[in-house]
Amino acid sequence: MATLKVRELELTSDIVALAADINTYFLLLEQLTGKTLPKDVQFEVPNTNVLDDTTIQRPENELFESQKSLFAAQEASIAVNTLPKISVFAQGGVGDPNPLNFSDFSTTTFALGGIRLNWNFLDFWEREKRETAPTDPNRTN
Repeated sequence: MATLKVRELELTSDIVALAADINTYFLLLEQLTGKTLPKDVQFEVPNTNVLDDTTIQRPENELFESQKSLFAAQEASIAVNTLPKISVFAQGGVGDPNPLNFSDFSTTTFALGGIRLNWNFLDFWEREKRETAPTDPNRTN
């Protein structure tokens, strides 16, 4: 019971202190504006959405955005470099003697073509570490 009385006294003193603070702020506002305010005045919070519509154009922001796009392009380049590479090749010519038939000593044309798949998967993790390190100096591994 005694703890409830103590808590009630604490809350009452807090209410009195807040009322005194509000009264002080009213007096301060009256002195700053030079006008007398009624005690039942209602204050409104200003609309801050006005600032959300405008964007701040500063050189530092443009530099930051360009660095972000550079890092994204470098990461995309690293991702592309780790993929297998497929290429098509063709070669043709004239051979004397016949390069495809060693028993034929006449001059003939030849052609060679194909598809090449190149993927160095043994160096995959090391190359990724090596290429990822210089892209972002702020990144920690």
